[in-house]
Amino acid sequence: MVKVVEKSKKLIIIWVLIFIAFIIFLATAKPFIIVGAGERAVIFNRLTGIEQRQLSPGLNILVPFIQKPVLYDVRNQTYTMSGISTEGEYPGDDSIQALTSDGQPVGIELSVVYRLDDTNVWRLHEEIGPNYVEKILRPSIRETVRTVVSRYSVIELFSSNWIDIARTRGFDPEDKPEDGELVGRELVQMDIEITLKNKLKDKYLVVDTVLLRNVKFSEEYRQAIERKQIAQQEAERMKYVIEKAEKEKEEKIIIAEGDKQAAIIRAEGEARAIMLKGDSLKQNPSVINYEYVQKISPNVRAIITDGKSIMSIGDIFKE
Repeated sequence: MVKVVEKSKKLIIIWVLIFIAFIIFLATAKPFIIVGAGERAVIFNRLTGIEQRQLSPGLNILVPFIQKPVLYDVRNQTYTMSGISTEGEYPGDDSIQALTSDGQPVGIELSVVYRLDDTNVWRLHEEIGPNYVEKILRPSIRETVRTVVSRYSVIELFSSNWIDIARTRGFDPEDKPEDGELVGRELVQMDIEITLKNKLKDKYLVVDTVLLRNVKFSEEYRQAIERKQIAQQEAERMKYVIEKAEKEKEEKIIIAEGDKQAAIIRAEGEARAIMLKGDSLKQNPSVINYEYVQKISPNVRAIITDGKSIMSIGDIFKE
């Protein structure tokens, strides 16, 4: 009986040791890996090098001590280059300094939304490595921005107003772009996005969106812009004053024209009345005497007509 108990104890100890050894093996050998959502795992084989595949999300079995996984995030990421230290990836002013087509220095702040090509993560790891941001992404953004900005004038970076752009470029302001066609700052942003996409597609980086956050101008140009805005405001004010004066002038002309027409109408009416009255007097001569008497003072009783005779007021109405 004692031997049976001792044998059982030995078996228990053996199984405990086996379990502990298995745990140690799992901890050190790592025979499997759980790839999370939005991730891919590249396999480095100590015998053959980088395997030409990537592991998808879920539980994946590995060959202990031979296969070593390297995880990559394939979800959308945002890389920002800004003049504000709390916004960008680097402390301090990380904006991109560039020259416009008319030689103006500008500072470009932007954000790039990108992701890894999830079908070629193993190629990215083999050709570039995990430090792809510093090796490829950041230099490509700087180069692209400087190249694209050099194609546009400073006013095109500052505004999307077609009239301003047309005057700067020497275009006809009336020759407006078609509906939906981008101009100015929006066009610059799209140009940067397309150029960067083409540059990075062979580097296994997919650009989703480029956002032109801010354009900083030199102090001299900023002052020139302020002077221009002040001049434009003054011009608008003078335009309003002139338009108001023209309107008042037109109103006065209209009033004067109305007075003129009214005077003409009154004169024509008076002339017509005189003509009618003349015709009436011709037909009724006695009315003349009546009109004449109406204008004589009430105290007059007789009228000297030709210096030889005296006419009584009553005689006038006898005719």
